Amino acid sequence: MASKRPGARSEPPRAKATAEEVAAYLRVNVETLYKWRYAKTGPQGVRTGKYLRYDWEDVEAWWAEQKRQVP
Repeated sequence: MASKRPGARSEPPRAKATAEEVAAYLRVNVETLYKWRYAKTGPQGVRTGKYLRYDWEDVEAWWAEQKRQVP
């Protein structure tokens, strides 16, 4: 476990994103995001009950991977 400097402030965790927020960020329809999820080609999302949530870090990592695959 990493030690922290005395007096150093840790940042609060970043809020999880909704499907609507991720779709708006990627400028796609929510339906497209759901299709990507079903096909396992989109960013990783987590179902919690009836809700689908995304970690922004996962969305940004997925986007970076898409950029690397562009010829």
